[in-house]
Amino acid sequence: MEQTESRRTGGGAATQGGVNYQNRVAAWVCANILAERPAAPIGPESVADYARFETSEPVDDLLVGSVDGRHAFVQAKRTLTLSSAADSEFASVIDQFVRQYLSGRGLSSARPWARALDPSKDRLVLVTTSESSQPLRRDLAAILNRVRDLTEGQPLTDAATNTAQSEGFETLVAQVRRCWRIAACQEATDADLRALLTLTHVCVLDVEADGVAEREALSLLESRVLADGTTIAPRLGNDAATHC
Repeated sequence: MEQTESRRTGGGAATQGGVNYQNRVAAWVCANILAERPAAPIGPESVADYARFETSEPVDDLLVGSVDGRHAFVQAKRTLTLSSAADSEFASVIDQFVRQYLSGRGLSSARPWARALDPSKDRLVLVTTSESSQPLRRDLAAILNRVRDLTEGQPLTDAATNTAQSEGFETLVAQVRRCWRIAACQEATDADLRALLTLTHVCVLDVEADGVAEREALSLLESRVLADGTTIAPRLGNDAATHC
């Protein structure tokens, strides 16, 4: 596992809270790597072998990879709202996902993740907490899961099964189309939308102090990593990700 240089960020409680959450997500992934367990649904479904933090990729918070060529590009947001605004945090996440997808098309590199993304191996992951809005963490997550189960030729709109999901789907697609137009200088086709949405995942990970995922990671480290059964401190520290 390796860590790239940290970016300089501004201060403020919201910023610090976001950075702390990002570090805790990375620490949770590292705990699973050390225990030789898949870090799904954040990482690839196979056992991850490395994690890179603060990368130079468009989706830059966390990159998780395995030796069998599976990769997850992760953006961590402690709280987020499904929004149609072009200057919203949600729009920023979609912009990063679009640029990550576009950056790999037709690319071949010595870096194993620098290639066209394959939905059977790769994923673009937005990870957040249960404090995010319900339309995002529940409705949008359900829509994206259903997109992956659609048959060939089935319209994408079938992924939304009620009014709330239909509204969420329209917001998502409008953001993708807008970001695609800016990044690719052309309109996204229905095939483009399907390819991107099939790769996209929304996951809830409550890994803050005394959260379910934090307790899970600490228990995993004690039972699977520490051979002598030593009990570790009851917190994933703010800088836990930097020491994996």
